[in-house]
Amino acid sequence: MADTLKLAFVGCGAIARYHLDGIKEHAPRISVTAAVDLDPEKAQVYATETGGTAYANLDEALEKGDFDAVDLMLPHDLHEEAATKCFAAGKHVLLEKPMSLELDSCERILAAAKAAGTVFM
Repeated sequence: MADTLKLAFVGCGAIARYHLDGIKEHAPRISVTAAVDLDPEKAQVYATETGGTAYANLDEALEKGDFDAVDLMLPHDLHEEAATKCFAAGKHVLLEKPMSLELDSCERILAAAKAAGTVFM
């Protein structure tokens, strides 16, 4: 395992600030290398602060970005699509609660995580 975990922030709304502050204070082996948001200005704020790269969408980040894991901080109805894309790309996933609003969606997320063999939190 690498000494540093490279992390992408996906969704750069208000909660992202708390996640970044926690990483800075308690997780020195995590480096935020990508920030993804539909609002390019929000993504750029975090990319500039962390020395990472800003992306306008998850597909572009998964194709071009350099990261091992994603911190998904999206509206609940977007969790399944984003998480399953990340698992398919071989990324570890940290997902904000609730996992999903529907049980069958949660089961699909869990199945995708198991199939990928990556860490899901």
